[in-house]
Amino acid sequence: MGGGGIEVVQGEGNKIRWQQSLKLGVVRLTERFIKSDPPKAGEIAALKAHIKGALEPVFKRARHTRPSLL
Repeated sequence: MGGGGIEVVQGEGNKIRWQQSLKLGVVRLTERFIKSDPPKAGEIAALKAHIKGALEPVFKRARHTRPSLL
């Protein structure tokens, strides 16, 4: 995982079917959600909720195309 974002790419053979950039990099998320060391339960919960919300549309799209590798 990168510092600023991640790329989700679905391909078929040597062609890209679709791709999506998401601002879910480790550095970006840590700076936004984690303020304590160790992180508090509420910080972790907020981080997980944000990631789930960002990934759900990507997973929904992937389910429609039934990739073997994503």
